[in-house]
Amino acid sequence: MGYRSLRKILVSFLVVLLLCLGLVPVLAGTLCVAASTPTEKITLAPFVHITDSTVNELRYGIGYVDSVVTIDNGAITGTYTNTTETLNTVPSTHKLRWISIYGSSRITINNTANLSSVYLYVYGSSQLTIINSTLSAVYTYDSSVLTVNNSTISVIQAYDNSKVYLSQSTIFTVFPSLRASVNGNNCTINSLTTQDFSTINITNNSKIEYFTASDFSTGQITNCNITDFKSVDAANILVDNSSITNKVEYGIVCTTGSLIIDGSTITGLENCRNTTTLTNGNYPSTWDLQTVCALASSNVNITNNNTLQRISGYGSSTVYLENTTFDSLLCSDYSNVVYKNSQGSMIYITAEKYSSLNLQNVNSTMASYISVHDDASATIKNSNMSIYGIGMSISMQDQSTLDLENVNLTGGGLGGFSVNSYDFSVVDIVNVQSNGWPMTTFFGYDLSVMNISSSGITYVYYAVRSTGDMAVTDDVPSGSYINTTIWDTTPVNPPTLNSIAVVDTHTATIYGSLSASVFLHDKANLNTQNSTLSEDVVLLDFSTLSGTNTTFWDVEMYNQSNAILSNITADSFLICDSASLTCTGSTSAPTTIGGIEAISNYPHMVNVVIQNCTVTGTIEANTWIIQPTGLGYAIPLLFYYYYSSSQNQGFFTLSLTGVIVAAIVAVAGAILWRRRA
Repeated sequence: MGYRSLRKILVSFLVVLLLCLGLVPVLAGTLCVAASTPTEKITLAPFVHITDSTVNELRYGIGYVDSVVTIDNGAITGTYTNTTETLNTVPSTHKLRWISIYGSSRITINNTANLSSVYLYVYGSSQLTIINSTLSAVYTYDSSVLTVNNSTISVIQAYDNSKVYLSQSTIFTVFPSLRASVNGNNCTINSLTTQDFSTINITNNSKIEYFTASDFSTGQITNCNITDFKSVDAANILVDNSSITNKVEYGIVCTTGSLIIDGSTITGLENCRNTTTLTNGNYPSTWDLQTVCALASSNVNITNNNTLQRISGYGSSTVYLENTTFDSLLCSDYSNVVYKNSQGSMIYITAEKYSSLNLQNVNSTMASYISVHDDASATIKNSNMSIYGIGMSISMQDQSTLDLENVNLTGGGLGGFSVNSYDFSVVDIVNVQSNGWPMTTFFGYDLSVMNISSSGITYVYYAVRSTGDMAVTDDVPSGSYINTTIWDTTPVNPPTLNSIAVVDTHTATIYGSLSASVFLHDKANLNTQNSTLSEDVVLLDFSTLSGTNTTFWDVEMYNQSNAILSNITADSFLICDSASLTCTGSTSAPTTIGGIEAISNYPHMVNVVIQNCTVTGTIEANTWIIQPTGLGYAIPLLFYYYYSSSQNQGFFTLSLTGVIVAAIVAVAGAILWRRRA
């Protein structure tokens, strides 16, 4: 089972849940991250070239560079560059989907309602002004400026040091991140969610249905009406001369010394600050304490508590939790978290950025998801763990480490207990037993190392890495390679080859059928001929793929990789990070492709050549960039897909419960949705 298989299984689960909540009708797509360089002279050119082909649907974009343009009543004017070019090809459907604005452009959109299916991206020091218009989504980056007057926009997401100014407008969701800022005057906002180090200043009779400030975001809300208010983690929000109708959810931030919470008794508040300050207004008399955050070298001790929603540790802080339940736990930036002797229905834990997580005797009654990445470490030792519901899953990424030792598993979880090891992560599993149920399943991917000893294994999906040129014939590797997933006890079910990593300019050749994922690194090469690859192929680091008369499922290309293919069938391609793809076919040797997503953003321009091919789905030549920052990007990602799939349905009704539940579940999907680079 490959990386994309797991991702699609999880996406399917998300879809079912969110459909039941009425949140989204369709959820599908791929995330890619890039960055622009505003100080360079930008030269744009078409990056998808289609010749003599049959295409069901073509979605394209246009780019402005250092332009001064007014788009009035939706009429596209000025000098711009198309993302695609076609020759002897007429797509059944041809849609403008993206407008990207680069350099120091000055673009004004006025009296426009017919671009509701178009997404706008603003980079560099460009300025975009929207007046009397209705649009779908605007994304701002770098030091760009967005000004919106008397308009309706579904989604605004602001990143980097960009600035957003809103006046007398209606916005469904506003999402500033990184160090972006949002200023609002007399606006109606359904959902305003801030994170990272972003700032806000909302004033003058603005109405906010759902407000959430998280991470280290700051700001002020003055003379406004808010329905539901939440300021958590290490946020710092001042609300003055305003009203909050329903509820106030806040957090405690321990900045020095110690904080002790035992049940409902709290001591050490003198070492803390609140995330919320409310003055001169009409507010609920009772506030709900939702989060506790430890900063710097502070110490937080929480026992016998089940009322907190989220607990987080940053810096060199220490957090000790016992007999405590919560929705999510984050340890980051060298923090140390110990979690023991507890039980929860839905437990989501993230360890990142050199932090340390230690779990002992933690039981799950519905679902647990633990993500360890960015050089963090996790330890589960000498524990009895009971697992029910959809099970417990641990995902390891980057150069993180996991130590599982002397763990006894009981329960009857549908998904059992699983460990997924990606990238360069290292996993050591010693004496983990389940007596047959729950199932224990271990997945090795890419360059990760997993050692399993003296443990009960239901399934093991193992990974191999090249040590020289190698071949795989009908899922059986040969040549120069080593196993990077190692076990010393016999699994209940036969081991399955799950992942092949090819490195160091080595060449791998595929014969017959392959049901494992392939990852290419370090100028490695993959050759296929008369083959069927039923899992994903991921190209990284200047690697190359050549193939003919081959069936691919999914091919993902990054880091200036290159693929030249002919007479092939493929379900989908994703091309970004300056990668190049050439697909050709002919009447006697046809090439059929389900869909192509080509993502370019200067200077990371891809090159895609499609000649004499049939594309039964959609070709997307876009400039979409999302910069995920921790757990919080899951919600805007869901919003993106909602509007991508229901662009003509306008606003939709969204319950707060739906948002919260979707956020909790989307956390599990966030890691599996990351770019494999």
